[in-house]
Amino acid sequence: MTPQDTKTVETRFCIISDTHTAELWPPSDTNHAYRDPLPSADVLLHAGDITYVGYIHEYETMIEMLSKADAELKIVIAGNHDITLDEQYYESTGKRRFHRNIGEDFSVIKELWTGEKARKAGIVYLEEGIRTFTLTNGARFTIYTSPYQPEFCNWAFPYYRNEDRFNPLCGAKNPIPDWPNIDIMLTHGPPAGVLDETKHGDKVGCEHLMRAVRRCRPRLHCFGHIHEGWGAQRNNWAQNCSKLLTVHGSQMLNDRCAYVDLTKDGDEPLAGFGEETLFVNASIMNVDYKPVNAPWRVDLDLPVAEKFWSSGKENPESAALPRASALLELKARLCETSPFFVFLSKELIKSLCDEEVTTSTPSLSNANVNLLDMPTRPVVFFCFLDHPVTQTDDHPHGATIPPIWIAPDWADAMRQAWDFHGFSPAAADRFMVMLLQSRRKVFEVQETYAQQQRCMTDTKVWHRMLQEEEGKLVESSPEDKDAHEVILQRQRKNRDDFVELETRMAGTLKETYKCTKQYGLLKARAVDILDHHRRGVRIRDGGRMPN
Repeated sequence: MTPQDTKTVETRFCIISDTHTAELWPPSDTNHAYRDPLPSADVLLHAGDITYVGYIHEYETMIEMLSKADAELKIVIAGNHDITLDEQYYESTGKRRFHRNIGEDFSVIKELWTGEKARKAGIVYLEEGIRTFTLTNGARFTIYTSPYQPEFCNWAFPYYRNEDRFNPLCGAKNPIPDWPNIDIMLTHGPPAGVLDETKHGDKVGCEHLMRAVRRCRPRLHCFGHIHEGWGAQRNNWAQNCSKLLTVHGSQMLNDRCAYVDLTKDGDEPLAGFGEETLFVNASIMNVDYKPVNAPWRVDLDLPVAEKFWSSGKENPESAALPRASALLELKARLCETSPFFVFLSKELIKSLCDEEVTTSTPSLSNANVNLLDMPTRPVVFFCFLDHPVTQTDDHPHGATIPPIWIAPDWADAMRQAWDFHGFSPAAADRFMVMLLQSRRKVFEVQETYAQQQRCMTDTKVWHRMLQEEEGKLVESSPEDKDAHEVILQRQRKNRDDFVELETRMAGTLKETYKCTKQYGLLKARAVDILDHHRRGVRIRDGGRMPN
């Protein structure tokens, strides 16, 4: 029996994210959809950034709010602002940066979310991984959760963009499985190109996550992180098209949510499990950290537990061959990446070549490439670094730079030029790797500067919020010296962050100039080598060439 033939039951989800300790507006305030009470549902999903900066009193406030929500199951993950739920980050960076004078106990905060009180309220706190739940209405679903997102202004749960946390053939610790093993995905950060655009026009979603979503094709993928990206989008994988959903403001205010009915009895039902996915960015805060966005309420058809894998064993149709999975992942990468170069793992190459991968392994066979039915030109030439480079100094979890694939026409031309000038193909390979790494370094530095600009905006917003908080405190509790001292400490920390960020941005500008100059020199060298070869003139430089 295929997943499409399975008996289903209508199940309602209430989705929120990026609440940042914002309490619900009172029921009488009909100018805000995010008001008391939250829309009732079978399942409530919170996609992270529960708090502003991970204080225990913030968690207590949000747990109290979630406990009152009318939902049988309330699944919560952390986000980059929930610094005290990332123990490694908090001990190494977060405590010193944010809680310099007021340290929090990780174990106490973890107990808040996993203790008896939270369980009785139906709250389930999840870290990165996969869980299956069965509801009282008979619905059974499997969910993948992850609080991680690409490194952002040195906040919690980071990974660098060249690290793939989500795809099995790249060595991910908790990879997202292929379709049809996951019904719902709940991540803090968005996938690339989906509701991920900042107010500066930058699309900051994760490409690795998007590649994993293409493999997984869940019914629903919820996230937040990018406040400006609030909204919902339907992606039809079979037709390779997407559609942004429109909501009516007055109806949304009246319902206290934006509502989507994707059940078979709805006006526009989901095309089918594996054929279409609904993406939801449920950030409650806008870019100015005001809780003005509405929760989302989504009705879905979920499989009934008695008919869907009732034996508890894996559906035999979900067991994809490693080779087929490798081909699918390679196709996804080539479809979304510049044909100039693609980064892949040795495990993927091994799956495609059916042989042990070494530095002498030839290019992929044309038969393998034809199987992909790629819309772009084939990328079949590859070379390896002499040894893996591990960035343990910069990345808290470490990251290995994978092999580099190079377009065959350009690579062949470069190797022929090297041969013409009397040098080995290995020297050409080393130069091409060096050139492409230099190009990637330029992109990374430019991206770092863009992140720092966004962080500067965040710092200025935080400064304005502290000023507003101080003004309210002066009006309500002018004699509360302890509260005033806490505000002063935060303001001093905000000023220190501002000065530190200005210094870092100045350094990044210098690094951008340096990297751009280095790449320009290497690119000019490559053009010079190819030009001399085309004119049949050897380079007269004493036999020295960059390698």
